[in-house]
Amino acid sequence: MSDVLLVEIEFNSKTWYLSEEGYIGENYYAPYLSKTPTLELGEVKGGYIGVRLGDLSIANRSNDRFSPFSIFGGGYQKLLSNPNQKIPVNISWEQHDIIQSLFDGTMYLSGFNTDEFNFLLEDKIEDVDLLSQARDYNSSFVSVNSISIRGVNTYGYVIAPDHGLITGDFIKVSGSSINAFNTLNNTTGVIEPVRITVVDDNHFTYNFLGGLTSTAFERSSEYLMETYTKKPQPFSFGVINRKKDIILIDERPLRDNLGDYSFFEYSNPDLDPNNAEYPILLFDDGVLVGSSDQNRSGRILNGLEVIGVTRNVDSLTLETADKHNLLIGSTVSLSGFTPNEVNTSGAFYVVSDVRDPDSIADGGSGPWTFNVFARLPTDLETIQTGSITGTANTSGLASGRHEVKEVPSSTQFKVIYNSTTYTITTTVAHSLSTGRFITLAVSGTSVTIKSIVEAPGEYFGPDRLPTNEIIYSRAYWVDLLTWDNVPRDGLGNPDPTDPAYPNYVRSLDSVPLTARDGTAILGTPLVSGISRNGETLSDFFEYVARKVGVTNVDFSAAPNASSLKLQIWQTAQTKTIEFAGEIAYAANYLFEIKNDILRVIDRGLNPSVFKIINNWEIIEATYKMPTPVKALRTKWTENIATSKTIPTSLTTREESVMISNMASGEILDITPISEDSSVIENVLLNIKNTINKNVITLKVGRIRDDILVGDRIKANRDEDGVSIDMIVRTIKYNFSELDTELVGDGSLVVIEQDQIY
Repeated sequence: MSDVLLVEIEFNSKTWYLSEEGYIGENYYAPYLSKTPTLELGEVKGGYIGVRLGDLSIANRSNDRFSPFSIFGGGYQKLLSNPNQKIPVNISWEQHDIIQSLFDGTMYLSGFNTDEFNFLLEDKIEDVDLLSQARDYNSSFVSVNSISIRGVNTYGYVIAPDHGLITGDFIKVSGSSINAFNTLNNTTGVIEPVRITVVDDNHFTYNFLGGLTSTAFERSSEYLMETYTKKPQPFSFGVINRKKDIILIDERPLRDNLGDYSFFEYSNPDLDPNNAEYPILLFDDGVLVGSSDQNRSGRILNGLEVIGVTRNVDSLTLETADKHNLLIGSTVSLSGFTPNEVNTSGAFYVVSDVRDPDSIADGGSGPWTFNVFARLPTDLETIQTGSITGTANTSGLASGRHEVKEVPSSTQFKVIYNSTTYTITTTVAHSLSTGRFITLAVSGTSVTIKSIVEAPGEYFGPDRLPTNEIIYSRAYWVDLLTWDNVPRDGLGNPDPTDPAYPNYVRSLDSVPLTARDGTAILGTPLVSGISRNGETLSDFFEYVARKVGVTNVDFSAAPNASSLKLQIWQTAQTKTIEFAGEIAYAANYLFEIKNDILRVIDRGLNPSVFKIINNWEIIEATYKMPTPVKALRTKWTENIATSKTIPTSLTTREESVMISNMASGEILDITPISEDSSVIENVLLNIKNTINKNVITLKVGRIRDDILVGDRIKANRDEDGVSIDMIVRTIKYNFSELDTELVGDGSLVVIEQDQIY
């Protein structure tokens, strides 16, 4: 097979086949290359393998009818009228299949003269924004670049080229002489935002308010149209723990119609709303106020017994008799403790730490503990559990869980059992309240109040569960499930005249609340969950491929990519390929995109299969020792709820992992890809092993299109007396000299002669 450089370009609706000299293969390659091109492939954006250096020169034969840039075919005019256009180009060595091409990308004109057109080569994939846009309720309004509004009876038809809006976005219209066009609330006299429906990229519609209609037409100079600004939506990947900067998209304390969603709504940053293992959790300054886990509805603990308390200055560690199901940020109330200062009258303490292994039957074991902050008197040394005793006024009361029906005094309370009311008198103050559920141990008329921890349910409610697009705040009242049982009239409508109606219906500012109404969040909203984008490194590259429009992903050089779990929360807008390169390098991986394949390469992998380069093939070899690096470090920030303040406040804590390397050099900071210290430590060790290898450059004869980045090379360099074992990281093709320069990291072993010649 002939050694010849073949170039294919797509230009002016045609494929052109070019070479340095005429070549006949599957197609005829015309001799239009004026110079031998250069091409170097290597790391360009972190771990992204792309074109580091590349150019192509094509002869300027504008009067040649068969030239791609001929004046006769219109190519000359088309090229010069748009010199920045990206022209698809494929470069291969010999008549190989396109899958084996050396380069598959684009070129753009950098300059030309009478003899030639000079082009620069770059990667084909167009980098796109990583973060999507979401409307921020707190953002300001900006003008919409529209052309006109035409009334179509009950709605307005807007012409707005490249408006960039989506169905459901809001606009406001004011200043129009046509009343229907203005989004004016005739009752309040205020211009209100209304939602739009997108027709296409250049047109959308909106409904007129107040039942107005119009068939008029008005140009944009006669009105002002505005919309909310949008901001980048955080990018989530893997398991996310208490992250902020989610975007508030609605805040409606009042509803136009009964049953509309009201109060807080947040744009869902791609968290999975249906994952049972990692439910979506919503926090208010670190206090858990919402969960998609239905098991966290009602009082989730049902009076779980506390069997031990340990005090450590201003914190308590409480041990429960069984698995407690609490989470960091849960609020709890305590009862049945001595002294009375430990007890609470409502959900008061915020859980700051938990240990809640699976039950013994599932292979786990206790103790089951949780921590809360409690500022108790300094002279209080002993806290007792199960020590509040009392006497019932009569026998017949059974042990178990009871509801406090009445509290005559701080040492008396009443419960009802089997239609009988029992009055219990305690020896110390009990700190109970009406409606509280407690657990009693009863023997005759002797009663002991067990030490109990309870927590209110954080379940969002069935009508306010998160979706792929929205995370709602929790239902306003936990008992709104009872709305289904509200008294109704003969037509099936709620009946406010029924005496029991107030027991089912709550109101806010005289507006009846339903199960679709949510609570207000007063502090900084935080969110936890697991991303729908995936969790492992292999999932990440699958996501990147979809994002940039690549069909195939090749993990043959990265067999362990599915075992590395990532945790990423990105809030600053960036480009997808650039960000992927940063993450790849931080995980000690590389990747390249060529011929519609995203190929992933593990920098720490030492393949068992290798290619041998004979000594006589090596033109030149150089060796560079590793750059001194004192240490490798990864830093990240965690959001922490400070339960030592009332109400709980939010603070941040800097976390880091550092791996020492050498006595001198710089500290190399690595982008965090997880918040699990053990994961980070393993990754840093892998990077350490890689950067401490020698950098080896081999210039070998002929164009080696059979060698890829990530391939393992073995060679003996007799002139230097060393044996080389390296992994290729950069490839440079010298077509004019017909040689290939391979740069990689590897090891050198001295060749020892044990025989006398």
